[in-house]
Amino acid sequence: KSFLHNLARTRYAAGKVAYLSRRHFFSDWFAATPRNARDVTPDISPDYVVVDKQLNHKPDGGEYIPGLGIHPRKINYIPGRAINQQVMNHLKNGDYIGVYSPLDGLDVSHVGIVVRHDEQVWFRNASSLAANRKVVDTPFMEYMHSRPGIVVLRAE
Repeated sequence: KSFLHNLARTRYAAGKVAYLSRRHFFSDWFAATPRNARDVTPDISPDYVVVDKQLNHKPDGGEYIPGLGIHPRKINYIPGRAINQQVMNHLKNGDYIGVYSPLDGLDVSHVGIVVRHDEQVWFRNASSLAANRKVVDTPFMEYMHSRPGIVVLRAE
């Protein structure tokens, strides 16, 4: 199966690319049935942390996505300070990376893909920076050095 096919199956229920079938939270990619990705965060680093979240719950009591409801979920993440060469060695080409969000109602704030090329590990992501506004590859450690942490999913 192609990478794009697996991504569509993982990101959207029944692989149907539409807003209503979208798995809105990164952790939905492994928590929803059928499960098309698995959370490999604990396998990547012994320094992973588990937190309880109330996904979609805004600090003011509302919902980020009205009508979606609140979803209690345990989130595994590797703190930014623990992202080291051992972590890098365990990342595989095509792994989905979520940049951990400390906000209770969100699991991640940004998503990208691991790309291994020329003996380096890159973070491929859709940049919203005014200078980019396109898909860019950034050296993984350079991108993550100031981030709160990562969640790592792998396609099944």
